[in-house]
Amino acid sequence: MVDMTFTELRNAEKLRQAARLVEDVAYARAGIHSKEKVAHLMLIAASLERVAGITPVMGDTANDC
Repeated sequence: MVDMTFTELRNAEKLRQAARLVEDVAYARAGIHSKEKVAHLMLIAASLERVAGITPVMGDTANDC
């Protein structure tokens, strides 16, 4: 497991919060916008969640792997 600093934990949590917000907006707009726009928002939310999951290892060097 990678040790995370407070800043890394906070940044990962902010990314997860952003992902939840985008997902909430997508669901709220489902009846208003086209399926393509809603699907795009869901894809963005999933991408933010994925980035939040890999945030701790982004600072690692190749020698640490």
